[in-house]
Amino acid sequence: MADEEITLHFSSSGDHDQPKTQNPEAPEAILTGRIVHLAPDPTASSELAPGPSQSGQRIGIRFSQLTPFAEREVNRVLAQHIGSSIDVEDREGQPLIMSDRWECRNTHGQTIAVTADHARHEISLDTPILVVIPGFGSTQTDYVPLSFYLAANHVRVLRYDHSNHVGQSEGNILHTTLRNMQADLQSVLDFTPHGPPLRWLSSPKTLLHESL
Repeated sequence: MADEEITLHFSSSGDHDQPKTQNPEAPEAILTGRIVHLAPDPTASSELAPGPSQSGQRIGIRFSQLTPFAEREVNRVLAQHIGSSIDVEDREGQPLIMSDRWECRNTHGQTIAVTADHARHEISLDTPILVVIPGFGSTQTDYVPLSFYLAANHVRVLRYDHSNHVGQSEGNILHTTLRNMQADLQSVLDFTPHGPPLRWLSSPKTLLHESL
């Protein structure tokens, strides 16, 4: 049921035909989360269905209070599945995901490199926008698999690089500060690209940030 708290157990194991193997360096990861989304999935394998007459379910889970090891396991599983499930071309070889590159300036006049990923066939001008804020030591390129996956599922994704940081934006990494990162984010949110771009003001926006 939605809003129900559940616990998932990740443990080291071999193939299905092999007995479970114990690895002292890889303890069992216990993930506590809450169900925030439920939707029937008729395309799911029958092995995943709760019963013969029921279809499978897509379940959205919000995790909380993860240990560092558990967080690494979640990231590993997500990267494995996201990286293997993206088809970036249609049958005619045309790209399914388009990337628009822009530049904006922060309050110090420095150039910020911005990339927007979206499906080639837009569904609506009010399609939600997800702004991916790069973590410390990360660039917008690190989020390409996640961004393409979301774009293929009809979400517009905005990626950018902090100024005075690694990546394509202007500045010196020796001058990196959290206050400047906050100012860069505000500059990106205030940025309105020209041409036939996204309608920032009318589209719902979500911010995604993985770390300080």
